Amino acid sequence: MRVYNIAVAALALDVDRKWLDNLIAQHDVAGVERFTRGVSRRLSVRALLAAAVVRDLQGELGVPAGRAVEAAGRVLASSHHRISLSPAVSVHLDLPALERSLDQRLVHAMETAVPRRRGRPPGRARKAQRGTR
Repeated sequence: MRVYNIAVAALALDVDRKWLDNLIAQHDVAGVERFTRGVSRRLSVRALLAAAVVRDLQGELGVPAGRAVEAAGRVLASSHHRISLSPAVSVHLDLPALERSLDQRLVHAMETAVPRRRGRPPGRARKAQRGTR
Protein backbone atom coordinates (compact mmCIF):
# COMPACT_ATOMS: atom_id res chain seq x y z
CA MET A 1 0.00 0.00 0.00
CA ARG A 2 1.36 3.38 -0.99
CA VAL A 3 1.53 6.09 1.70
CA TYR A 4 2.32 9.79 1.53
CA ASN A 5 3.75 12.30 4.00
CA ILE A 6 1.86 15.41 5.12
CA ALA A 7 3.69 17.76 2.73
CA VAL A 8 2.87 15.73 -0.37
CA ALA A 9 -0.69 15.05 0.79
CA ALA A 10 -1.42 18.73 1.55
CA LEU A 11 -0.03 19.80 -1.82
CA ALA A 12 -2.06 17.15 -3.65
CA LEU A 13 -5.24 18.13 -1.79
CA ASP A 14 -4.55 21.85 -2.25
CA VAL A 15 -4.99 22.51 1.47
CA ASP A 16 -2.86 24.11 4.12
CA ARG A 17 -0.43 21.66 5.69
CA LYS A 18 -1.54 22.71 9.18
CA TRP A 19 -5.21 22.09 8.32
CA LEU A 20 -4.43 18.55 7.19
CA ASP A 21 -2.20 17.84 10.18
CA ASN A 22 -4.90 19.09 12.57
CA LEU A 23 -7.58 17.06 10.77
CA ILE A 24 -5.74 13.77 11.12
CA ALA A 25 -4.53 14.54 14.65
CA GLN A 26 -7.96 15.45 16.02
CA HIS A 27 -10.16 12.99 14.11
CA ASP A 28 -10.03 9.30 13.38
CA VAL A 29 -9.49 9.24 9.60
CA ALA A 30 -9.21 5.73 8.16
CA GLY A 31 -5.91 5.06 6.40
CA VAL A 32 -3.68 7.29 8.54
CA GLU A 33 -0.54 5.62 9.89
CA ARG A 34 0.31 6.93 13.33
CA PHE A 35 3.60 6.31 15.07
CA THR A 36 5.33 7.49 18.20
CA ARG A 37 6.58 11.02 18.72
CA GLY A 38 9.13 12.28 16.25
CA VAL A 39 7.86 10.23 13.31
CA SER A 40 5.76 11.96 10.65
CA ARG A 41 2.27 10.65 10.02
CA ARG A 42 1.69 8.99 6.68
CA LEU A 43 -1.55 8.86 4.74
CA SER A 44 -2.83 6.14 2.42
CA VAL A 45 -4.82 6.91 -0.71
CA ARG A 46 -7.98 6.11 1.25
CA ALA A 47 -7.07 8.75 3.83
CA LEU A 48 -6.39 11.25 1.04
CA LEU A 49 -9.80 10.53 -0.50
CA ALA A 50 -11.48 11.00 2.88
CA ALA A 51 -9.60 14.27 3.44
CA ALA A 52 -10.66 15.50 -0.02
CA VAL A 53 -14.31 14.78 0.81
CA VAL A 54 -13.94 16.54 4.19
CA ARG A 55 -12.32 19.53 2.46
CA ASP A 56 -15.23 19.79 0.03
CA LEU A 57 -17.93 19.33 2.67
CA GLN A 58 -16.34 21.98 4.86
CA GLY A 59 -15.49 24.41 2.07
CA GLU A 60 -18.71 24.17 0.07
CA LEU A 61 -21.29 23.44 2.75
CA GLY A 62 -19.68 24.58 6.01
CA VAL A 63 -20.01 21.14 7.61
CA PRO A 64 -18.04 20.91 10.90
CA ALA A 65 -14.92 18.73 10.68
CA GLY A 66 -16.17 15.95 12.95
CA ARG A 67 -19.40 15.49 11.00
CA ALA A 68 -17.54 15.80 7.69
CA VAL A 69 -15.09 13.04 8.69
CA GLU A 70 -18.00 10.80 9.66
CA ALA A 71 -19.84 11.52 6.40
CA ALA A 72 -16.68 10.97 4.34
CA GLY A 73 -16.12 7.58 5.97
CA ARG A 74 -19.72 6.57 5.35
CA VAL A 75 -19.80 7.67 1.71
CA LEU A 76 -16.46 5.98 0.94
CA ALA A 77 -17.65 2.76 2.60
CA SER A 78 -20.96 2.76 0.73
CA SER A 79 -21.04 0.48 -2.30
CA HIS A 80 -22.81 3.15 -4.37
CA HIS A 81 -20.81 6.02 -2.85
CA ARG A 82 -24.04 7.67 -1.78
CA ILE A 83 -25.39 8.39 1.68
CA SER A 84 -28.80 9.70 2.68
CA LEU A 85 -28.81 12.56 5.14
CA SER A 86 -32.60 12.66 5.26
CA PRO A 87 -35.44 11.23 3.15
CA ALA A 88 -35.06 14.18 0.77
CA VAL A 89 -31.30 14.86 0.83
CA SER A 90 -28.44 12.59 -0.15
CA VAL A 91 -24.75 13.01 -0.91
CA HIS A 92 -23.26 11.27 -3.93
CA LEU A 93 -19.51 10.96 -4.46
CA ASP A 94 -18.13 10.62 -7.99
CA LEU A 95 -15.29 8.41 -6.77
CA PRO A 96 -13.67 7.70 -10.17
CA ALA A 97 -13.44 11.44 -10.92
CA LEU A 98 -12.02 12.17 -7.46
CA GLU A 99 -9.46 9.36 -7.81
CA ARG A 100 -8.34 10.60 -11.25
CA SER A 101 -7.95 14.15 -10.00
CA LEU A 102 -6.08 13.01 -6.91
CA ASP A 103 -3.75 10.75 -8.94
CA GLN A 104 -2.81 13.64 -11.22
CA ARG A 105 -2.20 15.98 -8.31
CA LEU A 106 -0.14 13.35 -6.45
CA VAL A 107 2.22 12.97 -9.40
CA HIS A 108 2.78 16.72 -9.43
CA ALA A 109 3.09 16.91 -5.63
CA MET A 110 5.67 14.12 -5.42
CA GLU A 111 7.82 15.93 -7.96
CA THR A 112 7.67 19.29 -6.21
CA ALA A 113 7.33 18.66 -2.46
CA VAL A 114 10.57 18.45 -0.54
CA PRO A 115 10.15 16.94 2.92
CA ARG A 116 11.49 19.02 5.79
CA ARG A 117 14.46 17.63 7.64
CA ARG A 118 13.65 16.64 11.18
CA GLY A 119 15.91 17.01 14.17
CA ARG A 120 19.24 18.74 14.46
CA PRO A 121 21.19 19.79 11.38
CA PRO A 122 24.13 17.56 10.35
CA GLY A 123 27.54 18.29 11.92
CA ARG A 124 28.93 20.42 9.09
CA ALA A 125 25.83 22.62 8.97
CA ARG A 126 26.04 23.24 12.72
CA LYS A 127 29.72 24.25 12.43
CA ALA A 128 28.86 26.63 9.60
CA GLN A 129 26.04 28.16 11.67
CA ARG A 130 28.36 28.69 14.63
CA GLY A 131 30.84 30.47 12.40
CA THR A 132 28.25 33.04 11.34
CA ARG A 133 27.42 34.16 14.89
